Amino acid sequence: MEKPLKQYGLRRKILRTLTLLLLDAVKHPDKLKLAYSVGDGYFFHLGGDHPPLPRDVVAIKQAMLEAVKANRPIETAQMDREELVSKLTDLKRTRTLAWLQDRSEPAPTLIRRNGDVFAFDGPLLDSTGQVGPWDLVPYPPGLLLRMPPNGVQELGPHRERPGLFRAFYEGDQWGQVHGTSYVSDVNSVIRTGTLPDLIQVSEALQDRTIAKIADKILTTQPRPSVVLVSGPSSSGKTSFSMRLRTHLRLLGMVPHAIGLDNYYLPRDQVPRTSDGDYDYERLEALDIDLFNESLLRLISGDSVNLPVIDFKTHDRKEGPAVKLDGRGILIVEGIHGLNPHLTPHLTAASTFKVYVSALTHLNLDRLNRVSTTDLRLLRRMVRDRRSRGYPADDTLSRWPSVRRGELQHIFPYQEEADVMFNSALPYELNALKPLAHEAMQESADQTVQREIDRLRDILDGVQPIGVDTLNRHLPPTSILREFTGGSVLVA
Repeated sequence: MEKPLKQYGLRRKILRTLTLLLLDAVKHPDKLKLAYSVGDGYFFHLGGDHPPLPRDVVAIKQAMLEAVKANRPIETAQMDREELVSKLTDLKRTRTLAWLQDRSEPAPTLIRRNGDVFAFDGPLLDSTGQVGPWDLVPYPPGLLLRMPPNGVQELGPHRERPGLFRAFYEGDQWGQVHGTSYVSDVNSVIRTGTLPDLIQVSEALQDRTIAKIADKILTTQPRPSVVLVSGPSSSGKTSFSMRLRTHLRLLGMVPHAIGLDNYYLPRDQVPRTSDGDYDYERLEALDIDLFNESLLRLISGDSVNLPVIDFKTHDRKEGPAVKLDGRGILIVEGIHGLNPHLTPHLTAASTFKVYVSALTHLNLDRLNRVSTTDLRLLRRMVRDRRSRGYPADDTLSRWPSVRRGELQHIFPYQEEADVMFNSALPYELNALKPLAHEAMQESADQTVQREIDRLRDILDGVQPIGVDTLNRHLPPTSILREFTGGSVLVA
């Protein structure tokens, strides 16, 4: 358990260190903004009216390479809150000021540079020469800082992910239009009492997007018989599928939802990891034969009793009978939905593929972002405790295995999707904070304490939304309800 968490911690240290080198190399560091993760890299805005030219990127990269070769030590600075606030005020670093003033503790790591000071949300490496393999390439309208995944020592060939980038970019643009690009923006919304408006607009946007997806399914020719919904853990796939089902019904179709989780093999047949744990992230953990038998029989017009699994006992029982009519369509939801080995008997023309993920656009300040992975981890921790009876310790101990499974079995297929749906909501961290704190307070496993401390630090500058306020304003069809409770779509 300790080793995988250290690997993830090391990658975050490398990113912060490379960000510092990038700051040193660009001419206008105040214009640099770390935006989001795109496949094997991190996208940075560089400001200005035009994307950086290739020769500019070459010059920036060369300066970074020289800093790596010099292997200079990275020294952190110590400043009390009053001194730090005064310095950031002089530098007009308003976003960093807002982030730090919302926190109960000062920034974890401060770096001084030529009269300047930068704050980071965690530690950096000890020296510039420890960053390992990396690359910097033009990625209009900005830059892409490439890094190998956890546990990999070489940087492989770059694979474009245009669908993922567009989904992130659209969320980023929406955040700018509505003034919620930063956690401190959302905090301000809560303090000023305009949270209900933000919730209504955010939910309306998601509903409009789902309606467009339903329209696209209906107008696709030939009309698909199966909609495959995939995405990493805690993306809100189940709630999305149920809301899509409603919109398809509105268009005159008769949709039926199938959850892949109900096709898990009995526990004694689930494959194991190298550590001997159950490996629920592998496709082989599913009863593929039974699933395909159900699928093909339904498509051929037979009546089928779909299985239902009890997550606490992992026992499978027979569920209600389902039969498709002429307007019928199946919505299959699960982490392996886009894997072609799941549905070897279906043609591409008979399926419509949707990738769902919580692609948050939020930043803490210009150099520190909210990780989509951390958002999903907090979602899962809250849901596991509420609906599956798992303590935070169990969620955290399983998370490295979940992440390995995503890298191997989900992310390689995400660009196969016909559409991508972003399930993130700008006020999620605020809503999850009280429930996540409750879960983490129950932790007794010292091997995950460092990770709990890190998550608490992320939430430190987040203004909480009380449960009563959330219940009063968050609609029961919200995807967020799948995790916080009170959903009319998901038990």
